[in-house]
Amino acid sequence: MMPLAPAETWESIWAPLLMEAARQAGARTNRASGFAQFVTAIVLAKASWEAFQNEFVESRNLPPEIKAKSLTNAIPLICHALGVEVINFQCRTVWESLLCVSRLRNAIIHHAANPHKQGEAPSGLMEDLKRHGVIDYSNSKTSWESLLVTSKTASWSCIVVGKAILELERIPNRRRRSPTLVEQKVLEALQILPATFVRELSDA
Repeated sequence: MMPLAPAETWESIWAPLLMEAARQAGARTNRASGFAQFVTAIVLAKASWEAFQNEFVESRNLPPEIKAKSLTNAIPLICHALGVEVINFQCRTVWESLLCVSRLRNAIIHHAANPHKQGEAPSGLMEDLKRHGVIDYSNSKTSWESLLVTSKTASWSCIVVGKAILELERIPNRRRRSPTLVEQKVLEALQILPATFVRELSDA
């Protein structure tokens, strides 16, 4: 077993990204500036996952080409390389939730030039987020952007990313650092969120 890296030598990109995402998601704001904050939180949360996944590949000495793969391709390749059971993206798993966060981020970043009908989200995203309990209504007179980009969906995105990071880091094979270090970084970030959101959304 390779020696664990001491805490003082460990630096990461994903941790400050997740912390800033949580800060943006949980900040008190007025309606005008809130939308931009929540978009920022969702995008940063997904960026935090991507940074963690890449760091994980490097720290576990996995094939570097995994880093260029999409989420649904990268995770099975990581599992195969580590010799563990392949993680699936079945409903009600953190990985299915992470895929939903990814779809939400993509809907924002690749925003269509031609807007959808009022109340219509792209590719069934509205229904998926309803199932996760992070939106609870649909108003046909409200844009999907306003319904899907909220403090609640932003906070949920941060929580999902944090849970996925912890779950992947728990794989012991080829570990070079203490998982406690990762857990501490995740908890530091998520404790910024309103406690009511963390309790409500942790099982969503």
